Amino acid sequence: MIIDAAGVRLVANSADVGAHAAADKFFWLDILGADAAAHVPYLRQAGLEAVDIAWGLRFGQTGRMHIGGQKIRAVTWIGDRAGDLIEIHVIGRPKRLITIWRGEASTLEDIRRQFAERVGGFGDNVYLSAGILLQLLLGTLDNVIESFDAKLDDLRQCMDRGPDSADFAQLARRLQSLQSISAGFSRYSGAVRSATVGVETLPGIDHLGAAELDDYVERVEDVEDQLYERRRWLSDIMHDFATELAEKQGEQINRPGVHAEFGLGQRRRESSKG
Repeated sequence: MIIDAAGVRLVANSADVGAHAAADKFFWLDILGADAAAHVPYLRQAGLEAVDIAWGLRFGQTGRMHIGGQKIRAVTWIGDRAGDLIEIHVIGRPKRLITIWRGEASTLEDIRRQFAERVGGFGDNVYLSAGILLQLLLGTLDNVIESFDAKLDDLRQCMDRGPDSADFAQLARRLQSLQSISAGFSRYSGAVRSATVGVETLPGIDHLGAAELDDYVERVEDVEDQLYERRRWLSDIMHDFATELAEKQGEQINRPGVHAEFGLGQRRRESSKG
């Protein structure tokens, strides 16, 4: 899809992208789907070099960001409506932004509309446009955090029902998943901070572009803090769950019937030895 001052619309073919690029007006090209080979003609028509095309179509990367030379490149994530993370690649050039990802088109429906309403004032300011788009994309991670909160509530209810080994195993798996997501986003947050150090001194950047990128850094750090907080909550719940399970097992061992049975078994073993 192409998003520009005229709104949001599907691209007819790769030549359509080339026509938008030749018009020398700002646009955002949003590409989604798993067929990498089919994306190449569109990316070429958008003016990307071979190295950027290869990078943009390679998924499974760690979160990262590079800013400089009137270019921005980022590997980050969005959250779908179910609260699942989706890797998305963002490439910024003067007068154009390109995003490449795999998922349901409706995931970014509202963001495309919001971006189209703002696009008229971007001109060729890649830093301003990328800073705004990245902030809009980051907002979708609210879905991921809400999903974590719902799972935390489920786990608290699980504790109220009493400890159980199967529940504990499920709890451990969820903790491992949250630890992975939190750690990955923490690394991305560090990459964003490094990429934006001294960003106001870059050639071609103005105070608006620098301000939007600074705002993005703050929002990334806020999401990092929220994920860490929930990771800590989940660790506390897991610790409490393990403690309660150990206490229940201790109570079972200390029951009089258990001791009596153990004593009888011990006497039988001693008798058989005699």
